Amino acid sequence: MAAETTTQTTEAELKRLGFVYDYGALATETAAKVYEIAKKQAPTTLSPGIENLEKTIVSYSAPIVGKVTDIAPKVISEADKRVDTVVSTVDKYVSKDNIEAFKKTRQESLKQIEEILSKLSVGSVMNTAKTQYNWLVEWLYNNKFEVAK
Repeated sequence: MAAETTTQTTEAELKRLGFVYDYGALATETAAKVYEIAKKQAPTTLSPGIENLEKTIVSYSAPIVGKVTDIAPKVISEADKRVDTVVSTVDKYVSKDNIEAFKKTRQESLKQIEEILSKLSVGSVMNTAKTQYNWLVEWLYNNKFEVAK
């Protein structure tokens, strides 16, 4: 009963990871049901061996389970604090105002880029035409064609 009180208190204190306790309990319950079904379907000749194995596992795992039970709330609480810090930081930078400002700046930048590209392409065509004209005039001149410059 004391463990449940600790779990409930810790779960209430968690801002972001409160669901971990619910899913942990659900996973434990589901695994226990699956194990019981599998155990019932095992041949009866294996029952004494299974019971002996269960007792051995319980005796060896009891100290480990005790330590994990003691430290788990501290670990989850620390993880919750870190997740909350990250989420709060992201929320601060990804607010609706910041997104709208980003979109506006993006649109302005795209317009400027389009203007520059259009000027460059017109300038390039004009520059290329002028260069080609000068080359043609020089070629005609060098090949003894009369060209008015």
